[in-house]
Amino acid sequence: MQNENLVLLFSARDNAYSIIDHNLTEDEAKTSVSGLRKQGLPAFRMEQRSPHFLTDAGGCCACAKDIGASCLGETARRR
Repeated sequence: MQNENLVLLFSARDNAYSIIDHNLTEDEAKTSVSGLRKQGLPAFRMEQRSPHFLTDAGGCCACAKDIGASCLGETARRR
């Protein structure tokens, strides 16, 4: 079974991230990241540890926990 993915924007200048979407397949996330990058936005894909049950990715605590468990979560703040 393939893990779900989340898409986020990261600002190195502000050392902050914003969650754009979650519970995506790898292909959906790659397509989303590609589209955002074509708009000049610093988008990234990250594999989730498990499915997230909150509909709104922007307010999803499970997304924040997944990011917090990554190296990004050690220093970056959520926007």
